[in-house]
Amino acid sequence: LAYLPFDTETPVTPVPNGLEIAVVGQSIKSGVEGGKLGKCLRIPGGDNVRECIVLKNTEYLKLENGNNFTAAMWVRLPPTHVGNPAIFSNKDWRNGARPGFVICGARNINNPTNPGVHFNFGRWHDTHRTDMGIYDITPDEWVFYAVTVTPEGVACFCQGHTDGQFYWIVDGSIKDANLDSGMTWNIGQDGST
Repeated sequence: LAYLPFDTETPVTPVPNGLEIAVVGQSIKSGVEGGKLGKCLRIPGGDNVRECIVLKNTEYLKLENGNNFTAAMWVRLPPTHVGNPAIFSNKDWRNGARPGFVICGARNINNPTNPGVHFNFGRWHDTHRTDMGIYDITPDEWVFYAVTVTPEGVACFCQGHTDGQFYWIVDGSIKDANLDSGMTWNIGQDGST
């Protein structure tokens, strides 16, 4: 779909695929020094915050071969954040069973000391959802995350640390995942939390 570098003050899409972006909110900063691989994008997080980059017309995007897609990114979470702020999503995050997916900042309920990243998607039945999370990162550390969903119904949620360690969680039973929400794909909070 797209590669979005954040080296300039205004985010741009260098891939000539017709994808357009819109910046929503006043606090988003692009071209910020201190990224993992150069400059980075800084988006405030928290419940009921509407600060995001909207990938325009993606609400009409149909995933090839059903639910087949991959999203990868470097993420640095602050020591504290409020709620489960969306990092990348196409769903109304007020209910995790709704159609679509979300990659969000989160904390493990049983051990909320360190932040982590969580992947959620709805199932074809409104009351069902799947949640996968990795919660063992050091605050303010850059961590690589990738989510891959295959046409065969396998979801892989991967985390790579700067020390070379690579961790992953696999759910092989998501043939009934409902990733097509009819909402735009967004980087950051779209306000639906």
